[in-house]
Amino acid sequence: RELLRAMRQAAFLEGINVARRDVQVELASRAGIDLHEFVEALDDETVEQSITESGEEAESLGIRGVPALVIGGEWLMQGCRDASEYRHVIDKYLRERRSGPPVRTIH
Repeated sequence: RELLRAMRQAAFLEGINVARRDVQVELASRAGIDLHEFVEALDDETVEQSITESGEEAESLGIRGVPALVIGGEWLMQGCRDASEYRHVIDKYLRERRSGPPVRTIH
């Protein structure tokens, strides 16, 4: 969690490219993560494959950015929203789901 917080701060507040390996290692070190284990995980091909598969799954669902919420496997809601907007869209989905065939909508 500390690494995630540090990466978000570096990327969004400081404009640092957190996709760079040297930045990742530096931030992991600052977060107190064991660097040997971190670099091993970073180089693990199964981790890379899992990330690739997750990206492909997101792409197949039409997700092009984050945050993204897939509702009922049918509706896609992208972008940071107020909780009330999430509630509104989920309630609308549930009402429409009960009243007829599924409709695929992007919000």
